[in-house]
Amino acid sequence: MKNPDGSPTDKLNIHDVFWYVVYCWKTVLLIALVSAVLLALTEGLYLVRMRKAQQEAKQIPQTVPSENIPEGKAAILEQTESVTVQAGTDAVFFVRTAGKVTRYRWQFSRDGISWSNLSVNTYPSAGADTLILKTTPTHNNYAFRCSITFDDETVLISREIPLKVTTYAEPLTEITKHDVVNRTVKYGVAGCLLGALGGILTLVAVFSLRGYPVNGLAVQRRYGTDCFGVLRQDGHNRFVERVLDNLTYEKAEEDTAKLIAARMEPHVEKDQPILLVGTVSAQTLNQVAKAVQPGLFCEVIPAGDLQLQAEAVLAAASIKRVVCVEQILKSRGAAIDRELEALKNIPAECIGFILTE
Repeated sequence: MKNPDGSPTDKLNIHDVFWYVVYCWKTVLLIALVSAVLLALTEGLYLVRMRKAQQEAKQIPQTVPSENIPEGKAAILEQTESVTVQAGTDAVFFVRTAGKVTRYRWQFSRDGISWSNLSVNTYPSAGADTLILKTTPTHNNYAFRCSITFDDETVLISREIPLKVTTYAEPLTEITKHDVVNRTVKYGVAGCLLGALGGILTLVAVFSLRGYPVNGLAVQRRYGTDCFGVLRQDGHNRFVERVLDNLTYEKAEEDTAKLIAARMEPHVEKDQPILLVGTVSAQTLNQVAKAVQPGLFCEVIPAGDLQLQAEAVLAAASIKRVVCVEQILKSRGAAIDRELEALKNIPAECIGFILTE
């Protein structure tokens, strides 16, 4: 996005934000992949648990056989061992006995200690050898047993039968392995798309909040000082070159260093050195100094980061005239703000900026 006359704009615009997101494609991809894996795993494990619960619910209740009992003697021959069902379905408990039974009485307990009789009026099968119970989520972890009275007045009590009630919100349709794989893949794709969108929105917020310099006009507007130009750097791969070429800053096709030096010349005095400081690396400062030195009649001295190096502060206090060197899409606006505040406290004068790629 540019001004009507074709010059770069100094305002935050969708064009620069888009190319910044492209520049950070690895971050977007990482967030998308992590989101896809998390969402797919969550849904996949959920469906696996549901399928397992459905399979357990369809199984015939396990029974516990008793030892050989003489014919006619009161005894419990077998009974349900445990029951697992989904909420809303029937749980079936039964006992098989030897001898003549006069009464079955099914009981329940919430804690395995205190037992209460099930009402025959509420549960008609509570007085039979097979109890059929319509389950609700509140029945989860209940225990059941049967008190059996025989004709010789012998009373036997069955073993405790634990009940597990699952509370999945899904409809009670059978879940196959294909369903598990299919929905896991779908949720993975959805997670990838949502993660990518979230990553893009995060980068847009970061771009806006950090105030990355993208062109000289933006720097001049924010800091009220000149920007002498953008010094092109060699060695970028083709992808980075493509991104930088699409940002909205002015690029000189021929000898950018000479153009920058010519713009700096009215702000410097002969035999008065200029100090280069910035939040960039020492190597970048040395490269900038080496590039612009031939076009100036004063010494250009690379110093360092005022916030990290005491030597740079001492040099600025001595030389007084400073040029700030910052990198496009790398230097943070807040860090530049602190750098200029440090110059005021020294005190030293920032006569302008040089941006690098």
